[in-house]
Amino acid sequence: MFHEGKDKAHAYRLYNLKDDIGEKNNLASKFPDRVTAMDKLIENHIRDANVVVPLPNPHFDPAQYKPESIGVQPGGLKVAGKKRPPRKKPRKK
Repeated sequence: MFHEGKDKAHAYRLYNLKDDIGEKNNLASKFPDRVTAMDKLIENHIRDANVVVPLPNPHFDPAQYKPESIGVQPGGLKVAGKKRPPRKKPRKK
């Protein structure tokens, strides 16, 4: 599995979504037994369901990772309904 914590350890997150819908208060350190139990459930499901687990990209460069650009289109937002200039047709030879 992919781990995003320090030294490739897993950075667990546990939230009470009933009281903290914005996920501001990570309760993982307050309830380590619950985190362990839930992690075991997930790991067992992955094993039992024979889930295909993706491999990390060996060429991934964290220095190039810019999460703030995910979903942002280069050159600005392209709005539906705007007409594009017509394409030039290739010349026949």
